[in-house]
Amino acid sequence: MKSVVQTRGFTLIELVIAIGLFALIGLSATLILNGILTANDSGIRHGEQMAGAQRAFLFMRRDFEQIIKRPVYDEYGSLQQAVVGQDFVVEFTRTGWSNPLAKYHKRSEEQRVRYSLEEGVLIREHWLALDRAPNMTAQRTVLMQNIKRLVVRYYDANTQEWLSNWPPQDEARRNDPPRVIEILIDSDTLGEIRRLYGIAEGPPDAG
Repeated sequence: MKSVVQTRGFTLIELVIAIGLFALIGLSATLILNGILTANDSGIRHGEQMAGAQRAFLFMRRDFEQIIKRPVYDEYGSLQQAVVGQDFVVEFTRTGWSNPLAKYHKRSEEQRVRYSLEEGVLIREHWLALDRAPNMTAQRTVLMQNIKRLVVRYYDANTQEWLSNWPPQDEARRNDPPRVIEILIDSDTLGEIRRLYGIAEGPPDAG
């Protein structure tokens, strides 16, 4: 007599449970992958912002530490003092503008520079000549993005006070630079970053 082997299949409940387990495993794997990708994107953005901040502060240190007492005439023919600034923008004259093509192209080693915040973007501008012609436009460089706030302060060594505007009201000191410029940048990703730049006495007025 032959024995009969009975094969037992899965019940509907067991199938539902198995499908549910596979779905949970797939969902967990998807969440983990999304988390990894999000962290990677965040790390890339943070790295880019940090690199931008380092580049911006390198420019600032090079510029601010070489400020000189050289007023200029703007494109409207108005005299602008060596340093002119408010709490969100600063413009000044600096020296040390290297000229790698000096043999072929003669130009001044002094440069007029402006830093400002425009719609969350930190901009550095410079002009190709100190005293500007009516049609002369600035060369613009984007240094940092996603900036919430730019605050500039100026230390007056004469009164030993921090000012939000420069130059001071004293006519005899209108062309004097501040002794220290403080820059505060408030970034979405890096938070608040503060830097102080000391300014040398500089040579006598050139203008």
